[in-house]
Amino acid sequence: MDEMEFQTRLDQAASDLAQLLAARQIKTVFAESCTAGRIAAAVGAVPGISNYFCGSAVTYRLPTKTAWLDVSPATLEQFTAESQQTTDAMAQNVLRITPEADWALAITGHFGPDIENELDGRCFLSVVQRDSGMIHEKSIQLESTDRKIRQLEAACLAIEFLASEIQR
Repeated sequence: MDEMEFQTRLDQAASDLAQLLAARQIKTVFAESCTAGRIAAAVGAVPGISNYFCGSAVTYRLPTKTAWLDVSPATLEQFTAESQQTTDAMAQNVLRITPEADWALAITGHFGPDIENELDGRCFLSVVQRDSGMIHEKSIQLESTDRKIRQLEAACLAIEFLASEIQR
């Protein structure tokens, strides 16, 4: 897919999520790293979403993950910033500090340069529901190689993952 196709898919996923949140009267919050706020931008563009979207913490750097989301430096050192363990901590902690949110979504990943081939374009997703406290995890390998398109693709897949978990 090219940039325009991913943007169209992302806009549709955000619109679909907004309808789902409204239908179920659910509020959500995000913690983003590799998507650099694209999830929040897509969801925030939907009219009326302020009733269901609490916000997003864009924590791109390690010190910010620790300062804003209380991700343990030990977790970051042992597992790295781009890991399922870090993503889980981001989701749990952004939900903890956002009392009105019912669900949280977090994403991390590495889009290059200077990364091993098997980690290049790999993303980790975590979704947490407040009522159950259960963490739903997903690891994805992006198809695209362009950084901007990767951000759109990852944002789209993250929104679709959150929607599928809410619908379970």
